[in-house]
Amino acid sequence: MNEILDSLGEGIFTVDKEFRITFVNRAAEHMLGVKRDEAIGRFCKDVLRSQYCVSQCPIARVLETGENIYDRPSSITADTGALVPIRLNAAVLKNGNDEPMGRVVSFRDLSLDVEVRQYLKHEGALHRIVGRGKAMTGIFNLIS
Repeated sequence: MNEILDSLGEGIFTVDKEFRITFVNRAAEHMLGVKRDEAIGRFCKDVLRSQYCVSQCPIARVLETGENIYDRPSSITADTGALVPIRLNAAVLKNGNDEPMGRVVSFRDLSLDVEVRQYLKHEGALHRIVGRGKAMTGIFNLIS
């Protein structure tokens, strides 16, 4: 199972009942800037450092409502101190008897998406047509 989770590009970690990390995949290590051995056993809020960790903990919310969280916009603080935009998911893992056995949080880095949107907003695009060459610039001018 760990090999499967390590092969994913989305950051994933699991926590126990006390909100201490029990597993971190490679993508999460990379995005969070923390080694697996350093993260395991720590409180997830101290590792994820999301804007929701203090007042609106996604895992606590899932436990309270019974509903999983999908694609919640958020941000995390990278080890460099920079804010990284993410989409966050949280769920309770249940066994065959529908009893909670753990919690999982997954997230994906949206930095590149944000950069591309900013670029397209300011230059090199018109009506979702992208181009920077001389010919495309001429076409953009004609359309405008």
